[in-house]
Amino acid sequence: MTQHTILLIQAQPGRRDTRGWEDHNTLSLAVEAIIAKYEQRLKQLNPSVRNIHYDISDLQKYIDTFGDICCLILDPTTQSYIPHDREWFKQKVFNHLMKNLKYKSPEAQSAASYSTLYPCKSLRRDLDSMEATDQQALLYDKLVQTSIEHHDYENAIFLAERFVACYPQNPRATYLHAKAYFHSNRHHVAYRILEGQNYLLSKYLFARCCIDLDELQEGEQALRYILQTIDSSGSTIGELELEHVYCLLGKICRRAGKKGEAIKAFKKALELCPFLWNAHQNLCELGSSPEAGDTFQARSSGRALPSQPHKSATRRKRLRDGASKSSGRETTEVVKVEEGRKTNENGGDGDLLAGDEVIEDLRGCGQAYSTLCRYECRETLKILSGLGEVHLRTGWALTQVARSYYEMAKYPEAARFFREARELEPWRAEGLDLFGSCLWHLKEEAELAYLAKEMESTDRLAPQTWCIVGNLYRWENLNLKEHEMAIKCFGRAIQLNPYFQYAYTLTGFEYKMKEDYDRAVTFFQKAIRIDPRPFNAWFGLGEIYYQQQNYKASQFHYEKALSINPKNPIIHFHLGTIMQKLGQDKALGCFETAVALEPKNALYRFRLAYSLALSKRYEDALRQLNPLETFTHIESNVYLLMGKIYKELGDNKHALLAYSKARDHRSARHDLINEALDNLYSLGDDTDLSDLFKHLD
Repeated sequence: MTQHTILLIQAQPGRRDTRGWEDHNTLSLAVEAIIAKYEQRLKQLNPSVRNIHYDISDLQKYIDTFGDICCLILDPTTQSYIPHDREWFKQKVFNHLMKNLKYKSPEAQSAASYSTLYPCKSLRRDLDSMEATDQQALLYDKLVQTSIEHHDYENAIFLAERFVACYPQNPRATYLHAKAYFHSNRHHVAYRILEGQNYLLSKYLFARCCIDLDELQEGEQALRYILQTIDSSGSTIGELELEHVYCLLGKICRRAGKKGEAIKAFKKALELCPFLWNAHQNLCELGSSPEAGDTFQARSSGRALPSQPHKSATRRKRLRDGASKSSGRETTEVVKVEEGRKTNENGGDGDLLAGDEVIEDLRGCGQAYSTLCRYECRETLKILSGLGEVHLRTGWALTQVARSYYEMAKYPEAARFFREARELEPWRAEGLDLFGSCLWHLKEEAELAYLAKEMESTDRLAPQTWCIVGNLYRWENLNLKEHEMAIKCFGRAIQLNPYFQYAYTLTGFEYKMKEDYDRAVTFFQKAIRIDPRPFNAWFGLGEIYYQQQNYKASQFHYEKALSINPKNPIIHFHLGTIMQKLGQDKALGCFETAVALEPKNALYRFRLAYSLALSKRYEDALRQLNPLETFTHIESNVYLLMGKIYKELGDNKHALLAYSKARDHRSARHDLINEALDNLYSLGDDTDLSDLFKHLD
């Protein structure tokens, strides 16, 4: 192998810009160059590992990762270069490595095969020259990690500084230095330390810092570098889990508004690890969640699970079924545990069984969260009720139950479950912003004030706290200064978390209440840019355009809100009102749907009866109005409409009775009732229904 050799390499498939060439005096030097490239990559991926070995198959897989590789060998007889392909070159690499065994023992030579392990020469040479000091580096590494695990961050920072001082070129030292600062919540310092670092763990931590500091482009570039560097066929590289790389990439892309790339990254993360709940949660919130049954499948024949002690598996079984007092069931569960224990002793299948049980738990939670994000609230309640007492009696599950009732506008039921979740887990802040709005709808001012005071004293840095405090100043009977205080509180929530969508929505409604429509539109649009899935910002825009008499724009935004939450009766009601204004026949269908979703709402039923009367379907209108007489709170408009309908049917007796009841009501419009009574027996009554009830708009 003494001929001059030219290597032609395309590093990445399909990318011509990665093409290059190298020339070497001999073929052996060309082979050594490729081996050196591979060993340098191993050293980069494992900087803290003292001894790295690889076999020939690993090296040949590395050669296969190139988009293309071939070599040109000079033929001295013809003075021309003869081309050879990838497989020929791989064979030469194999022959070259086998020659290294000629000085070894006969046993080693006979054992030589594709599974023979070779030491990484470049790394081995460095370690041999500093064997004593390497022990010092390993000790520093261990001491820093131990301090971080015990939350002694100041000690970790000090030791990491010493580590960096002794080993300024060691990427592991720099990584641990930044990690100590990151865990002490000084992300900007970790960001500065990690700038320009190529160590993969440093790149990942740098991306974590970037998302916290809103440097999204730099964070995405760091994660893309990791994905280009490591082999996608393996899910772990040392301490770095590939699925978490994809999950973090999805979060950054979502925050940057790259919805398609975010969905792709989250789905890839779930393919690699079905236990990544956060990826499933983000997919649900993006409106692209797969079926939970497809995501959380039993993996008994799939990816191996981490080994778990038998004792913890047994304890988990007992805890899960602690609410059950049936001795027969307990016996069955013990038998199952014993079977799993025996299987684990024989072949490790017990760990897979435990993994399947965790998957089963996640499947139920995943189905509930997916349906809730699609606003299928009744289905969510049904799924949550089947989770079992162990999971249902947790703060997370009770919060999802409360959210389901809240989205159906059943505020008393929602408040009850919010209270249960708060009593069970008083430290939980998630969902309390909706609890505050729920109390605002119920006009429970005293309880809302107590909740705000409690949250302000325990968790002032949570944006939910300031949403609750802001709701205290949203009562309609307060003066202008109080509304300004509400806006300041919501602004504080936005300052704490610029991506907290609900704070922008509440600010928009507050400006709408002040009739500052331009600012209200601005905040609603900001809320939609952060997350277009919640319907309330679209609904708020619809209300503003309705008040500005821009009915077409109002209808567009109401329809958008309805496409997100088709089971909300309030949206159906408002959309029907707009369509009635525009003279559209579909208005009647909207009111019918609103009544079907909430039959006990007097306003929805009255509006439906009014629409039926406009369509001259008087009998149907009376069937909707008659139940309203049994309602506790009933307005004179109900009797006024009944009287008008009876008059149109020629039943003046019942019409007079209805008008009399309307006049006796304390909220009566006597001018309208007197006019109706004057026209009751008049043949020239030209009063139209729409004119009679125009005050409703």
